[in-house]
Amino acid sequence: MLTIAFALVWIQPLFFGIRDLTTQVALIIVSFSFIAVVTGFLMHEIAHKIVAVRYGMWAEFRASKQGLLFALVTALVGIVLAAPGAVMISGSVDTRRNGKISVAGPLTNLGFGGVAMALSLYLYPLSRSEFDLLGLLLVQIANVNLILGTFNLIPIPPLDGSKVWRWNKPLWIGLFMVFIGLLAVFFGFI
Repeated sequence: MLTIAFALVWIQPLFFGIRDLTTQVALIIVSFSFIAVVTGFLMHEIAHKIVAVRYGMWAEFRASKQGLLFALVTALVGIVLAAPGAVMISGSVDTRRNGKISVAGPLTNLGFGGVAMALSLYLYPLSRSEFDLLGLLLVQIANVNLILGTFNLIPIPPLDGSKVWRWNKPLWIGLFMVFIGLLAVFFGFI
C-alpha cells in the first residue's frame, strides 16, 4: 500500500498533463516507489528489530490498517503521511536501550538517504539520457529516506525522536540538524 501511495504522488503531475503518462513510465515509477519504500520503511523497522533482539528483547512489527489507509488518502492530495505500523518490543528496556533501539531507524534512513543523495549529486552532470532512470531512482530513495528520518525524529510520542530526546539530547539535536541540512541541500538540488 505504501508503494502505491508513493507512486500516486509521483504519477499525479504526469497524469494531470505536465508530461505524457505511459504504461512504461507508470511501471517504472511503481518499481522505483517499491525500492524507495523498502529502503525507507522496511529497513527502518528492521533496524529497530535488530537492535532490540541484540538486547535480548522480543520485537515484532505490527501493521496499522488505518495508518496505511491514511497514507493512500493523503497520497491523493499529493503528499504521503504514513503511519504504517511500528515495531513493538517487550522485555527489560531502560531509557538508554530504548533510545538506541529508536535511533536505529532514523540512522538507517540517514544511511540510505545520504548515499542516494550523494550519488544523485555526483551523477547529475551526466547527460540527461544517462541520468534519467538512475537519477529518478536515487532521488526517490533519498526523498523517502530523508523525509521519513526527519519526521521520525520529531520528539513527540510515539515517534522515535521522543525516545532519542529522552535518552540523549545532544545526539538528537545533532542528528536532527544533519537531516534538516541534507533536506535543505536535497530540495535545493531537485
